[in-house]
Amino acid sequence: MKKSLIFSVLLCQCFTFNAAVIFWDLGGTLLLHDVRQKIGLQIRTEIMKCFRAFNEILPHAKTPYNVYSDDGKTPLAPILVDFLNGFLTSEDVTNLYKKWHIGHSDYFASLAEEAIFNKIFDLGFNPTAIVEISNPSSLVSLLRKVVQKRDIHGNKCHINIILSNWAKESIEPFKKKFSKSIMIYMDEAVFSGEIHMSKPHHSIYDYCYRLICEKFPQQLKEPFFFIDDQEVNLESARKNKHHTFIGALPRQAQETFEEYKVI
Repeated sequence: MKKSLIFSVLLCQCFTFNAAVIFWDLGGTLLLHDVRQKIGLQIRTEIMKCFRAFNEILPHAKTPYNVYSDDGKTPLAPILVDFLNGFLTSEDVTNLYKKWHIGHSDYFASLAEEAIFNKIFDLGFNPTAIVEISNPSSLVSLLRKVVQKRDIHGNKCHINIILSNWAKESIEPFKKKFSKSIMIYMDEAVFSGEIHMSKPHHSIYDYCYRLICEKFPQQLKEPFFFIDDQEVNLESARKNKHHTFIGALPRQAQETFEEYKVI
């Protein structure tokens, strides 16, 4: 009778909890960016003109695939993609802009319009600017709940990893500002600027698989979870040929974790 009871308890535990690897996006997921704080309320046509200027400064990226803006549909300018992937530094980008501006001094209709561009340029390429306007989202409370999940021995079970399109020069400012609110909960971090590849290209998910093989091989028996605010990134992860990725938008994260007994 006692053996039967012990077996039933262990069986219940097996079906009510799964160890998991969870990849977390930053912008739009664990972080919210207050863009208005940096550039204020601007006319959309002026902003679009600024983005066209980005495309002119560097017409072709070294990166051979598209990376998308917050809407998940609009490709980012080549200069921003290469910056995020670590092929360009902030200084490189500034020099490219200065060179372009010499031949396009009349591109902006007014000083006010050029000032808007400079604010957007600074937001995109100043290593500390994006960090300064970022704050933890409500999803961080879910991250804490995941970290607090323990096995029967009291050990932390889940592996939490940042997976973000994040410029190399902005990594240290991010880690410093969010050391106690986000980084303290992370086991690893994958930043596009360090590995020269980015979402949604399949190569970054292959990289993540190899990372788990090397550092957390015991987790390979379980699917990986991926929380990201862009469906295009989730869809690419789901197609990975090496491992199963269960993708969820931020608003679906808690329900997904509950469904798979992560929390």
